Amino acid sequence: MRGVAAWSVVFLGIGLAVGARTLLAESAEAPLAPRISRAKELSFRSPPQIPSLSSAWAVGEEGGSGLYVLRVRLAPGGVIPPHTHPDDRVTTVISGKLSVGFGDVVDTSRAQTAGAGDSYVVAAGQPHFLVAQQDAVEYQEVGHGRTGTQMIIPPEAR
Repeated sequence: MRGVAAWSVVFLGIGLAVGARTLLAESAEAPLAPRISRAKELSFRSPPQIPSLSSAWAVGEEGGSGLYVLRVRLAPGGVIPPHTHPDDRVTTVISGKLSVGFGDVVDTSRAQTAGAGDSYVVAAGQPHFLVAQQDAVEYQEVGHGRTGTQMIIPPEAR
């Protein structure tokens, strides 16, 4: 009888493990399909409130739950006012020089410049702003999870 009880425990354990694995697999994200995102095929759009900005989703989408890659273009002199994102992001400058500042007001004296090939990280909820000082800038943002942009209302407008 002891042997039967021991095997019952083993089979119960295997059943629980398989069941848990199945549940986890069903709740996990679907794996990304291998593909090339062609730069010439990206569809850039500009928000009406920031016409100097245009962006295109190279991988994923704003409302998605997995990995995403967002390609962004900022015209010379363009400013993206202070804003936050709900997720951590890694940004890599592809061309031009991008001034990156942290805080809830645009203060270029406190901004740092990132050039082509440079990367920086912005933590979830960290207010920041971006400025293309002289030339056009193109950069790419990579993150994971549901994302979005929350603009910060300037103190004088509150």
